[in-house]
Amino acid sequence: MESFLLYTSCQRNGDDPLRIPNIFSFFTDEAVSSDVLRPAERACTEGFSAARLATFSAGRYCARQALSGMGLQDLAIPTGADRAPVWPAGVAGSISHSAGLAGALVCATTHHPSIGMDIEHRRAVDATLWDIIFDRQEQERISAAASPVDMATLYFSLKESYYKMQHPLTRRFLDFLDVRVEEGPAGLIINRLKALPEATPGHRTGHLLTTDFVVTWVLAEP
Repeated sequence: MESFLLYTSCQRNGDDPLRIPNIFSFFTDEAVSSDVLRPAERACTEGFSAARLATFSAGRYCARQALSGMGLQDLAIPTGADRAPVWPAGVAGSISHSAGLAGALVCATTHHPSIGMDIEHRRAVDATLWDIIFDRQEQERISAAASPVDMATLYFSLKESYYKMQHPLTRRFLDFLDVRVEEGPAGLIINRLKALPEATPGHRTGHLLTTDFVVTWVLAEP
């Protein structure tokens, strides 16, 4: 089973990363049976294909394992009208899966009012997609990177994580070009270019590269 801890992408000292404070996570690269689903979760899966049911089951399994780290046992995580997970009161969380890996992050909303997390296969975003996803400034930085396709996938994944973080707070849709990934003083940040009526909190980002995957997350600051 794929096993790793998530670490922040900023504030590193040499090669020693820092574990994310107050965050509980769980990942698996193993197949998960739909038998793990609780009745409230299974009710959300009507019409799912076998593949969709498998990824849904793996995500809920990871979420329950992560919640157990907070002392919350055997809770259902159903789906809301917007198809997003409905977390227990006082919990912020995010679930993601890509072919071969599923995972979840959770924490108390007193630490972070919302979390976004995304998993992508490395080198998933090639240059044919850049004009849809990235503006000119982003494309220039990606082109100059040692591995443009890895950086493109990282930037794409960070945007996905940001969308998932901000949506529970604003209930607004953002397009890829409505935000820009930039270098901040302590690591990568997301600059929102599209104004929203609601204020969104500050945030910090992190990422992890494994042999096969890019995992990113964006944490809303309280």
